[in-house]
Amino acid sequence: MAFNEVYDCEMLISEIERCPGLYDCSLKEFSDKGLKERLWGEVCEVVISEWSQLDSPEKHEKGKQFCFLISLTQMHRFILICCKI
Repeated sequence: MAFNEVYDCEMLISEIERCPGLYDCSLKEFSDKGLKERLWGEVCEVVISEWSQLDSPEKHEKGKQFCFLISLTQMHRFILICCKI
């Protein structure tokens, strides 16, 4: 199953753009691990449809899987490519 069949790529792009601390290494926030975890959690809340029904360990595992998928390539390039397919 393709990434764009599982996740709404346009929504994902919008949510990530809303959180420059996730991608702008010139910001102090980019180095704040706790903040980045919180920001990824906010992105997951919006992008992963069943997020609110998951318990804490499930959220942790699903969030790790999601962030791993995002980090496999250069984030913006990957998102733009998968959305144009």
